[in-house]
Amino acid sequence: MDRFASGPADTGAMQAMANLTVVSYGAHGPQVSYRSQDGRIWLWYPGNKEILAGEWKVLASGPECYRYGANTHNPLTGVSGSHWECTIMTPRVGPNMQERSGDVFKLANRKAVPFVTRKDRAQFEELVAKLPAARPEDQQLRRETYRQKVNAEKEQKLWETVGRPPAEDDNNNNATQPDQ
Repeated sequence: MDRFASGPADTGAMQAMANLTVVSYGAHGPQVSYRSQDGRIWLWYPGNKEILAGEWKVLASGPECYRYGANTHNPLTGVSGSHWECTIMTPRVGPNMQERSGDVFKLANRKAVPFVTRKDRAQFEELVAKLPAARPEDQQLRRETYRQKVNAEKEQKLWETVGRPPAEDDNNNNATQPDQ
């Protein structure tokens, strides 16, 4: 995964995804993260007493990648935190994920978590209730960036399948003269 994650970053996607607090619920339980524009991320993970500081990026090929410290590990995959782990970029807002602009819980400026969280759905709902009300600007730019990325990927796959048409100049240069 480290070799895969060494690919070029998509700075446009990263800019759209930066300066966001994301509260999500999944196999890990409720997680809260804040990512800065310079590629740093802070994670409030269930059961932890300290905030995990790490790195994040979006690869030009699409996946989001994360790496925390050598003294950490992903309990679901067993992967050491010193290695990059990547996931496919997906729309963020829904029943299991909410995001807000800014560092809502001030994760970047603290070592200790605000309180130790449990791994249950009720804890996720409590965290979401602590978020400020959603504003259109919290999600508008990210949604548009995601749509553009997905549309570009679909277009690329289409051209790979059917073959790219010749460039306009090629059509003009290869035109035959009518018989006289």
